Amino acid sequence: MSGPKISIYTLTPAQLEVLRRQMEEELKRLEEEERLRREKNRIFVQLAEGRKRVEKMDEELQSYKETSQLMIEWKQDASVQARISDIKLKLEKIVEKIRETYRKTDIDSLQAGRDLILKDIESVRDEILLMSSFVSDKREQLDAALSGTVSTGFEQFMGQKKLSEQISAQKQEKLQNIDFKWLNRIDELVCKEVKISSVLKERLKAAGEQLMHITDYEFACNFAAIELQPLIEQAEKAQAFYLDYGGEYERLSARYEILCKTLKTDSESHVFPFDQKGLDQLSAEISRMEKQRLEAAEREYISDEMTAVMEEMGYDILGSREVIKKSGTKFLNELYDYGNGNAVNITYASDGKITMELGKMDSSDRIPDTSEKAVLVGTMTEFCSRFREIEGRLAEKGILAEKRLSLMPPDEAFAQIINTEDYILYQNKRENEEKRRKERNVKSRYID
Repeated sequence: MSGPKISIYTLTPAQLEVLRRQMEEELKRLEEEERLRREKNRIFVQLAEGRKRVEKMDEELQSYKETSQLMIEWKQDASVQARISDIKLKLEKIVEKIRETYRKTDIDSLQAGRDLILKDIESVRDEILLMSSFVSDKREQLDAALSGTVSTGFEQFMGQKKLSEQISAQKQEKLQNIDFKWLNRIDELVCKEVKISSVLKERLKAAGEQLMHITDYEFACNFAAIELQPLIEQAEKAQAFYLDYGGEYERLSARYEILCKTLKTDSESHVFPFDQKGLDQLSAEISRMEKQRLEAAEREYISDEMTAVMEEMGYDILGSREVIKKSGTKFLNELYDYGNGNAVNITYASDGKITMELGKMDSSDRIPDTSEKAVLVGTMTEFCSRFREIEGRLAEKGILAEKRLSLMPPDEAFAQIINTEDYILYQNKRENEEKRRKERNVKSRYID
């Protein structure tokens, strides 16, 4: 029975459980690495968005500058200017904290820095909201002063243009307030640690930009109600889901990314909505991929232990080659020295089949002559007991033959010449070990 031997091997339940536990431990380790990577990226995004919020708040302060100057000029009141200066100083300190946090490397320091910055931003935001009411009161005082001045020739002193600019600024106050209200809500949803899809995030930002370019108060209100409010509601729905299931979704999505990398699959080929349906779909896909990965790990273990057994029995590996047939089936051939110019060729197919064949080595393609065939038949007969020993050693490692596809007897019909020119041959032991390390990566492509 020493013609070509084609089998599919499997693991014993105990060995499969060991492999499953090892795989789970490795997945958890990679999950933790992925979690830290994502958390760092999330923090850097939040810092960038926080910087943008600071810039917008600074712009809001600039809109009060004219009122501040007029209050100083006509009322000798520098209170608006004092508040502006105080808030600007706080914004500058926030910017410096952002710079310092960017330079941190450990996750705890990054999180602590991020949390402090977001807290400071919220505090300054509240101050600016109060600033709007404070400036409105000051403008009423300024209006009273300006009205008295107009009756005594103020227009001649100040100029018609300056007065109309002040009146126009007052008319824009409501518009500025509605802008700030909605833009601040957008910033909160974009910056806070809330899972919002990148598409929804960009739509929110785009709507905010449109709102900023609207100059009519009524039109701004309508735009906010029709365009912005539905987007805000979508984001708030995502926020509510995140509070309940965000941790589980993050854990599963991290595992999904890792499995995609392990199985060399494009992670963007599937899009999972951030809702209960998406969570269920993600969980089902992960279960399928974990099964696929376990099967791949099982085949990898079998191929590695097959190599180990051959080397334990003194059959040094001579070389290897990769073959891809027109049908798309992939093969990896490994050539082992069987002595007296003969070799054992082990073929790993992408469909899980493992084939073992004996042949005489030469450096050309040819058919063995009559005497060579006779010698090869004798060698095949001798290999019968060797094959049983190989499978016995595999069994000790928890590997059993699941299916026999071919166990042909020794026959001249199976005598063959193996052309070593078709293989990448290893020159020495060191090169052998180096090639084997590289081959391990190659082999994984044939067992996935």
